[in-house]
Amino acid sequence: MEGTGIVAGMGAFAFWMFIAAVAVAGIWSEVREKAEKQKTLRDMLNKSDSLDEEMLGKLTALIEGDKREKAQSTKNGLEVAHKITLAVAPGLAILGLMVGAFLPLLGVAGLVGCVSYGLLMASRTIKIDDDAATL
Repeated sequence: MEGTGIVAGMGAFAFWMFIAAVAVAGIWSEVREKAEKQKTLRDMLNKSDSLDEEMLGKLTALIEGDKREKAQSTKNGLEVAHKITLAVAPGLAILGLMVGAFLPLLGVAGLVGCVSYGLLMASRTIKIDDDAATL
């Protein structure tokens, strides 16, 4: 059983490296996609002799994406995370009762409840107006 600590450490390291790789790949993919859209717009502007302001605005909005839709998606995600963590908090306290570690898990439940409240407050800071959305 001497090598158990090393094996567990290597497993934990591999897990976190996988999480980091997935996060970096997602960011890289998004950056590449936006760069390709900007290159397409640049090529269109170079080839076109006349491009009115309305069409340019529509093309720019298409590349940047719908800010209102992104803001609504972020707001909904934060609200769902709030509800999930709010449901987990009392479950941790009940688990503490069952395993005989009520006070430690009550503290953890309180921490999860505070995280839930923070997620709710974060979702309420997102303002979605008719004209624009702010994060």
